[in-house]
Amino acid sequence: MEWNHHQKESCSAILPGSLPLLLPEKEVYQLVIVDDEPRILNGLCKYYDWHQMGFEISGRFRNGKEVLDHMKNHPVDVILSDISMPVMDGISLAKNLYEQNSPVILVFLSGYAEFKYARQALTYKVYEYILKPIKAEELHSVFRRISELLNQSGNHSDTGNYYDKLIQKAR
Repeated sequence: MEWNHHQKESCSAILPGSLPLLLPEKEVYQLVIVDDEPRILNGLCKYYDWHQMGFEISGRFRNGKEVLDHMKNHPVDVILSDISMPVMDGISLAKNLYEQNSPVILVFLSGYAEFKYARQALTYKVYEYILKPIKAEELHSVFRRISELLNQSGNHSDTGNYYDKLIQKAR
């Protein structure tokens, strides 16, 4: 088996005088959640079993600018974001990711069923547009599809590149 730095590895057995046996674990994708309403942000983080769906929450933020700042030093695979937020809204975040040709998958949450938001979401290649109040079945369905897409495409945050950047900073 060829070693792939995108897969998480674990040592399952270490025998004296031997090298550790590395076995791949299940893929876990990095998810950040963005919403300016603390009650919704906390609920999204605590209510859903993200790990069972193949995701680990690597950050929670109140606006798009905080997410972009986080992404400078941390790998991210998927962003679940509100649209209407102060400082930088979800549309501006989507536009920024689109202009950077980012492989990050963006899912919008919104209390607005307005066509202008949906049209802008399509323009910036947003993966899904979920209306609030959020239905658990819909959220699970969307994230199962995203996990399958990431598994098939091998499009995983470049953690190797991320760690290379950290080593460069340390030198």
